[in-house]
Amino acid sequence: MAVKTQGFTLHKIIEVAPISGYKLSVTFADGSETIHECAPIIEKEGGAFRALADEQLFRTVEVGARGRFIQWAGVNVDLCADALWLEAHEAKG
Repeated sequence: MAVKTQGFTLHKIIEVAPISGYKLSVTFADGSETIHECAPIIEKEGGAFRALADEQLFRTVEVGARGRFIQWAGVNVDLCADALWLEAHEAKG
């Protein structure tokens, strides 16, 4: 379930799973399931996510504290639940 705070909706991730081709399947507490293409941010030259080009490392993805982000073992990067939710739902129109 998404939580409203000061007029903003905070989304919560309950499950994340890596998919081949540097994609992530993300399930939110509101029941929505989304697929996210991570290759563009991984392939960006000099980008913070470049380390995730190692597929074994990419597969270590996990849900972070309180479901508010996803993270990877040993890498100091994460993706915000709200940003992922908005990206997927704005794309659907």
